[in-house]
Amino acid sequence: MVIETKWFVGFDDDLSDALKIREEAFGERLAPQKSDEDSFVLVAYENGEPVATGRLYIKDGVCELGAIAVVKERRREGLGDFIVRVLTRRAFDAGFLTQSARPCAKTLKLYQNIGFKIVERYDDGGALMTREGDVGALDGCGSVKGVNI
Repeated sequence: MVIETKWFVGFDDDLSDALKIREEAFGERLAPQKSDEDSFVLVAYENGEPVATGRLYIKDGVCELGAIAVVKERRREGLGDFIVRVLTRRAFDAGFLTQSARPCAKTLKLYQNIGFKIVERYDDGGALMTREGDVGALDGCGSVKGVNI
């Protein structure tokens, strides 16, 4: 199987696939968020079906990764890792040597495995995290189970 990716830019593009994945992952009906307007949204597809998504928010010198979501049947296979690495690479290629994220408690380890460090902890268990530099080669991205990238 092959994972293909597609970038969407702000409200100018149709974000329905990203919203569908977010809705399933977060368990609630979601409208596009204000931060989507100033973002690059990445969607990963398997056999034409959307399976994972993430957002790279860039505005006023700020670069933040977020809205990482994977459909339930494909979790724990490395797709979240893949999405975060591709977003990080895109940020680095755009000139952001430092990337940030504000993951919830459940996803801290995902970011830590990619080199993000906790800068500040929040009361809900989440954190502000940053990392420096590029993520290196994307081929093999961690290991995405059963996928050729």
